[in-house]
Amino acid sequence: MGCRRSHKCAGLVAAAAIAAVVGAGAGAAHATPLTGAQFNFGKNTGNFSGTGALGETIVPLAVGNGSFSNVSFALGGGISLVINSPAFNGTGAGTAAAGTIYANYAFGNLSPNTLTFEGLTAGDTYEVAGYAQTADTFTVGTNSVTATGAYTPGSPFVGAYTLGVNYATLNGTADSSGDLVLSVAPATGHTNFRIAGVGIAAVSTPEPASMTMMLGGAAGLMLLARRKRLFA
Repeated sequence: MGCRRSHKCAGLVAAAAIAAVVGAGAGAAHATPLTGAQFNFGKNTGNFSGTGALGETIVPLAVGNGSFSNVSFALGGGISLVINSPAFNGTGAGTAAAGTIYANYAFGNLSPNTLTFEGLTAGDTYEVAGYAQTADTFTVGTNSVTATGAYTPGSPFVGAYTLGVNYATLNGTADSSGDLVLSVAPATGHTNFRIAGVGIAAVSTPEPASMTMMLGGAAGLMLLARRKRLFA
């Protein structure tokens, strides 16, 4: 059914405009894939160079086996990943088929093990992904999330990325130096963590000025509809 009175049409248009603005504000935040790493130290047969669950380009870190502490790796786009102290205890070959990010992993039991993304934009928000073979807990700032893992010795670890199972995500803000720290630790009841890799994406939201302009336009339509009702 169409509008028969112009003020009713204006009111409906205004209401629709406000709903669109509110909807845009609620769902406007989205992530732009950046980069990531596969922990594949010395396991060259399992190199993975595809995309992660965020759509980010994964870089295999095949640099030898053993423990690593305070080592920096360039991931591209000006972003680096630093493995901080305490170090990973070592690396291992996963049971997944070659060609997946889960083909290899780094493990440890020193808690928490921290990884730092460097070269980010200070004050910006980022979404971080942790790829887990076992039950691992990831923390950024005061936010923590656990991936339950789906690793069974002797069984293949393949398939699609499954949020909360073989990977977990959480948001964080880069500090004044453009760094963002991700911690990984064994989940409660577990001795070691097995992390296959990490990824990062930039989260963007509408600029305040743009939202103000949209809301101002919608408010103007509502005022016009009200004036037409008064003088109809």
